[in-house]
Parts: sequence; C-alpha cells; structure tokens
Amino acid sequence: MTEFTSIANCGNSPKMQLIEAFHRANAHVDKQTLLDMVTDDFQWDLIGSQSIYGKANFDSYLDALAEDMSIATYSLHTVLSHGRHGSANGEVQTVDGARMAFCDMIEFANAKGTQIKRIRRYLVPLT
Repeated sequence: MTEFTSIANCGNSPKMQLIEAFHRANAHVDKQTLLDMVTDDFQWDLIGSQSIYGKANFDSYLDALAEDMSIATYSLHTVLSHGRHGSANGEVQTVDGARMAFCDMIEFANAKGTQIKRIRRYLVPLT
C-alpha cells in the first residue's frame, strides 16, 4: 500500500481539505471516494500524456491504475485555493525508486468547491 504524507496546512478551508482528500484517495486508488469528488463532466489533463474526459472514463482509468499500482510514497507539499480554483504540488516515488514531482491546477464546479470539475497535472521526473 502506498504511504501518503501531507505537510500542507489545509486549516479550516473546505476547498483545501477537498484537495487534500482527493490526493489521499488518489494515493490509495480509493475509486469510490475519487468518483464522488468529481463532476460527471470531469476532465483530467495529464499534460504531455493523455486527457481523460468524463466520470465514466475516469472510472476506467482508475481500474487500470489500480491494476498497475507502482507508487510507494505520495507526498503532498502545498495546497492552495482561491475562488473556483486551487492547486497542489508534491512528489511521488515508485516502488523501483523513480521520483517525480507533480503540480495540479484544479477547477472546482462551483465557488463552494464541493466537487472538482477539472485538473491539469504537470508531472516532472526528478534525478
């Protein structure tokens, strides 16, 4: 199982807490939690790799991710939110030792931030 750590201070911000919870669920491929957090028209852009459109396709992506889970550690460093947008960054390490930094730019479905509409993820290999 993936070890998840967060040094982000999400305080009493519901949107920041949602972002942190999304990343915790993503680290453990908690499919139902992730699907509950996104809109039906959710879009996840993995910059330079692929884009996933719609909750049904995200569901299929999570099935494939769960079968090929190779993340040993998932660290969340910073979470920010403002209005209908948020961001998070951190680092993951695979079971074979490869490290990657990530930055997610997040769009909420509404100003209350009760669901995520879109994420643009930037993933950079670390040496």
